[in-house]
Amino acid sequence: MNSIMFMHLAFIYSLVVVLVAAVSAQFAVIPVGGIDQVTGLVGEDYILRCEQTLRPTADDPAPDLRWSFETVAITDGGKYEINLKKNESAKYFMSALTIKNSELSDDGDYRCDGLGGGTTISLELSLVDSTAPTVVICPTNIFRTLKRGDPPFLMISWSPPFAIDVNPPVTSSTTHQPNSVFSIGTTTVTYTFLDRFQNAAFCRFNVTVLEGTMNSSVSCQNPASVTTLPGNSVGEVTITIPTCQDSEDGPFPASCDSSETVFYPIGSTPVTCTCSDNGLASARCVITVTVSDDELPVVSYCPTSFTVDIPGGASDGTANWDIPTATDNSGGMVDVTVIPNISPPIDISVGRVVYVQYFFTDPSQNAAQCQFQIRGVIGGSSSNIVYYIIPVVVVVMLVFVGIVIFICRR
Repeated sequence: MNSIMFMHLAFIYSLVVVLVAAVSAQFAVIPVGGIDQVTGLVGEDYILRCEQTLRPTADDPAPDLRWSFETVAITDGGKYEINLKKNESAKYFMSALTIKNSELSDDGDYRCDGLGGGTTISLELSLVDSTAPTVVICPTNIFRTLKRGDPPFLMISWSPPFAIDVNPPVTSSTTHQPNSVFSIGTTTVTYTFLDRFQNAAFCRFNVTVLEGTMNSSVSCQNPASVTTLPGNSVGEVTITIPTCQDSEDGPFPASCDSSETVFYPIGSTPVTCTCSDNGLASARCVITVTVSDDELPVVSYCPTSFTVDIPGGASDGTANWDIPTATDNSGGMVDVTVIPNISPPIDISVGRVVYVQYFFTDPSQNAAQCQFQIRGVIGGSSSNIVYYIIPVVVVVMLVFVGIVIFICRR
């Protein structure tokens, strides 16, 4: 009796092993796009994606894709957000784990488990950021002159500077606001900019109030056009501060809206330079700064050429791919054109080749492209062997008959 029970248990165990092996061979869990490592700075949001490579029927339920961090299970809610997506046409499932407002303790290995095993995606975070923000359009020194008999002060304004940083936001503070009152003499105005890692940048300029009268003239010279800095939406431009010619006080530098070397946005920016008389414009000229963008958009997730296996006897199969995207240094909208005008999934027959081209155009008409081809081929089923064996058998039989006839005639 014990021997029979043992044989039954052994049979059931063998059956379970075979079924598990079959499931493992048919299904797998892989990182989307092969991206199994994500790096960045603390404080940002990060998205990790895994995909269940099963091909179920449309009525099959979603697989139980589970996330864990350092062997501890992760549930949807709080700092984590989990989204499961089913592609009805390509028959696969994808799970996206969002880690919100990351901390240094979030650095480590995340595992996605499902049918046929699992995959590990590493998140590497760093606190290192020693780069100060970049100040954009810091005002130059300002000179204003009082008329004789006027009160010994002036209300003076300027265009406030700002700063950009790879780790926004950037906070700012200043010793004086535009439209502040300044007395005769020189006052230093200081703007301080801090990123979220407390790296500091400064913009300093002097406001000088003079006594006397002026009768000035000035002329401006436009600088050469420049292109944007690589990966940025601004260009570095050096302008020539014009000289005011005054009948009483002789030559002195004009007061311009920006300093000699600053960062300007894409397009044309007017810079006004003024020789003032008691805060009112006595003479002025305008410098036009032109920054152009010749940097192509950056394409992400561009598919490579691939084939679609179509089982023997079927008229066509289904081709599917991840739609590529693009970003641009200008920060503007990138227009997308697809030739031919198709979107996944598409039907494809045996022997048909489809050439797909995506064109990405930024606001300056710089265009990048992503192109690949899709080919329908016979495959995907063991019954397709017939398509190869039958011709071979026919050829062998014809050769054999020929040999027999040749021998008989001899």
